Amino acid sequence: MLGKLRRGTVDTVTGTSHVTIGIKSGPATATESFFGIAQGLMPGVQALLTAKNSAIPLVFISCHVTECLLKSYLTTKGVTDKALRSPRVRHNLEELWRMCVTQGLPVDPTPPPWVTELNGLHDGPAFLLRYPMGINGFSFSPLAPIVQSIELLLETVRQANLGA
Repeated sequence: MLGKLRRGTVDTVTGTSHVTIGIKSGPATATESFFGIAQGLMPGVQALLTAKNSAIPLVFISCHVTECLLKSYLTTKGVTDKALRSPRVRHNLEELWRMCVTQGLPVDPTPPPWVTELNGLHDGPAFLLRYPMGINGFSFSPLAPIVQSIELLLETVRQANLGA
């Protein structure tokens, strides 16, 4: 029998009860790791959107978030770490997008312009955001629509991963 609650006091509770809770122990899966990083970086992306002089860090982090989201989905489909690290795929957002489409992610089959734009700065061989040799500036498309698209991608991948 449960004790009665009285103002300022609680009677002793006696008896037994059974509760089932889901606890996951052990290391995180690749899917969980990639998605966790992407989700964890999104507040930074959102904060940088309204910060002054923040376009370069915003784009840099947006590239990484996009890469992690796409790799998160691909790992739910059994794509191996070795395949994701291949030179053709590694940081190539357009190739990762196409692979996700092939694996059934419900997105436009053609990488959208924002993915192509981010990919030009994020992928090799130049990796322009990481190694801006010979560059003295960048020009970006409006960033708010890109951030909104990444937020939508995050939710799409979340739902797809839950259904996997």
